[in-house]
Amino acid sequence: MITPNVEDVARVIISKRIGKNINEIKLYDHQLKMFSAFDNLVNGNKRVVFLKAPCGSGKTEAFVVPYLAQFILKDIRVPKFIYTLPTQTLIHNMKTRLSSYLQMLGDHYEEFKKYSDGLEPEVEHGLDLDPKYLVPRFTIATYDVLMYAWFSRRTIPWRPFTTRGAILSSIIVFDEAHLIQDLYFYSQHLFTKFIEVLAIAGVPVVVSSATLPDEVVNNVKDSLGSEIEVIDASVYGKGKLSVIEFPQHNEVVQIKAAIDKLYEIVMGGVKESKDILIVVNSVKVAFEIYYNLKERIKNSGGEIIEVYDFDFLSKQIEKQDSRHRAFICLLHGRLSAGVRARREGLFEILRSKKNELKQKGIEKKWSIVVVATQVAEVGIDYSFDIVITEIAPLTAVIQRLMRAGREERQEAKAYVLPPITIEESERIPSYTIYGRELIDYSLTNCSRLVNGNLNDIAFLTSITNDEYRKIREFSERYESIVEFRKKAENLLFTSLYLPPLASSVQRNIMSSFKARLGEYVYLYVLHEKIEGSPIDEVKKVELLLNKMDKEDIVKGAIRFNIRIHKGEMKHYVVEIPREALWYVGEDMHIIYISSFEQESKIRGAVSLKSLRLRAENGRIVTSFSSLEEIYGKILVLRYIPDLKPEHGLIKYDYERIYITVR
Repeated sequence: MITPNVEDVARVIISKRIGKNINEIKLYDHQLKMFSAFDNLVNGNKRVVFLKAPCGSGKTEAFVVPYLAQFILKDIRVPKFIYTLPTQTLIHNMKTRLSSYLQMLGDHYEEFKKYSDGLEPEVEHGLDLDPKYLVPRFTIATYDVLMYAWFSRRTIPWRPFTTRGAILSSIIVFDEAHLIQDLYFYSQHLFTKFIEVLAIAGVPVVVSSATLPDEVVNNVKDSLGSEIEVIDASVYGKGKLSVIEFPQHNEVVQIKAAIDKLYEIVMGGVKESKDILIVVNSVKVAFEIYYNLKERIKNSGGEIIEVYDFDFLSKQIEKQDSRHRAFICLLHGRLSAGVRARREGLFEILRSKKNELKQKGIEKKWSIVVVATQVAEVGIDYSFDIVITEIAPLTAVIQRLMRAGREERQEAKAYVLPPITIEESERIPSYTIYGRELIDYSLTNCSRLVNGNLNDIAFLTSITNDEYRKIREFSERYESIVEFRKKAENLLFTSLYLPPLASSVQRNIMSSFKARLGEYVYLYVLHEKIEGSPIDEVKKVELLLNKMDKEDIVKGAIRFNIRIHKGEMKHYVVEIPREALWYVGEDMHIIYISSFEQESKIRGAVSLKSLRLRAENGRIVTSFSSLEEIYGKILVLRYIPDLKPEHGLIKYDYERIYITVR
C-alpha cells in the first residue's frame, strides 16, 4: 500500500467537495506553499503565516488539510486546532463544512475513522450551555472568545491554566481577517498585537484573507522579523465576473426604486435558473427587499418558495420536474441562534445538490435568491451567478462580489447600488453603520472595481491598502480612543508574562480589557404578554422562564450589538430596544439572565438580575461600569406582537441611554 502524503489527502477532500474525479484535481500553488508553511510552523521555524488569496481559491483546505493529514500519516506534531472567525455569523455553516471533511476522509482512509469522533469540531460562540473552553482537539470560535479565553475571562471556573494550556498547545487560524475593522482603528491595532503576543508565546498562527492590508503584515514583521512567512496568491482560470453597474458620487437611492431595479434583475435571472445574492447594509433594508420581492413575484404569477431551513430546501430540490422553481431566503445577524443554525446549512445543501446534478448531466431547474446583510461576507462557499450589493467599504464590496463566478467557465454579473434609504426623514443606514466619509470614499473609488481583476491579489492589496490609510486618517481625530487603545495594548503584553488569574487584583485589571469598542448582548423576547402590575410582571417573568428548557431559551436568543456613540459634553449614548426596559415603581430596570444553574439540566435553572437605571433631566442615565454588567448576557424583552422568529428582529422602537463618564 502506498503511503499517502498531504497532497493526496487534499485531493480526496476537494474531489468529493466539488464533484470531480480525484485524478482531475490540480492543487493551487498557494495550497502547496501552505502545506510547506504548516511544517515550518509546527517545527518552530516560523511563527506566523499570512495567506493572502482570493475568495473561492481553497484557502480553508490549505490550512485545515495539513492538520487533519497528521492523523492519517501518524505524524502528530500539533494536537489541537482552533479555527476562528471575526463574527458568529455562519459559524454553524463552517462546522457543517469541516465535519464533512472528517466524513470524507473516513470514507477514504479506514485508519482515520478511529480519530474522526475525537476531531469532531466543537463550536464556541459565547452563549454556550455547555462550553468546552477551547479544550477539544478541534474548535471553531470567534476572535472575541479566543481573546477573552487568553485573558481568562472565559475559562473553566477555578481552572484558568487549562484554557491557557489549550491555546498554547494549538495551531490557531484567524480566517476572514479583513472583517476586523472599525473607524477608530481600535480593533485593527489590537488584532495585530494579539498575533504578536500569541507568536511570542510559541503558538503557531495562520492569518487568512483576500483583502489583508500590507500594514498589518508589516507591523507583525517589525516585531518578529524573519519568523513570519507571507503567501500571496493570484488565482486565474476560474469563472468570469463582470461588474455591470456602479453608483456615482453622492448618489442615494430610495428603497422603492431599489426594489424596482432588483425585481427586474431577479426576474431575468430566475427565468434562466440563475442563483442570485443580494447584500445590503442593514437588517431593515434587507427585510423590505425580501418581503417586497417575494410579494411582487407572487403577484406577477411567478412561483417563489420561502426557505427557512436546509431540510425543507433539500426536499424541495429533490422534486426535480419540468417546472422551474425559485427559492428565496433571508439571512441576517438578528435571527435567533436556533433559526440561524438551521438556515446556515442551506449553502452546503445547495452546493451538494448542484454538484450532484452536474455529475448526472441533469439540467438545473431551480434558482435560489438570498437576501442578506453583511453576514454574506463570511463563510458562504457557494458560487452565485449574480451578486447585487449596496455600496460599502470597498474591501467589503470585494468580499461580496467574490461570492460569484467561482466555478470554472461560469460567467457571473455584479451590480453595485448606491446607499439605500427607506424614508427621506430617516438617517441613511449605510452612513450610520460605516460613517459617511468612508461611504463617500467608496462611492468615489468603486469604479476601480470595474477594470480591476478580483482574482489578482496585487490589485486587491492595492485597494485594501488605500482604504486602510483612509480609515487611519479618520481615526486620528479621536484622541480618547487612541489612549484607550494603548491601555488595551499594554494589557495584551502584560498578559504574556502574567499567569492567568494570579490574584484578585490582577484579575480586576485584566477584566478591563476589551477586544472591541462595541459590545453585544443577547435578546430573548417573551412569547406572550405579561399582565399585572410592574412588580408582578418581573415575578411572572422569572416563573415563566423557569418553566422553559434552558436550550430553548438559548436557541431563541438574538445577538444584538451595543453601539456606543459619542454624545455631547461628558456623555456617550447607547440605543437599546424599548421593550428591554421594565418599570418597577418609578425605577427603570434592564432584566437579564445572570446564569443558568448547571445542576439543573432542563427547567428551574434561570437566575435573573436587573440593572437599575437613573432618570436625570428627562434622560435615562447609567455609567460605563454599570453597563458592563449586561455585556454578553441575555436581556429579557417584553412581548413584541409583530415579531416572527423566521424573520428575526426587524423593527423595534429604541430608547437612548446616556452613559456618564466619571
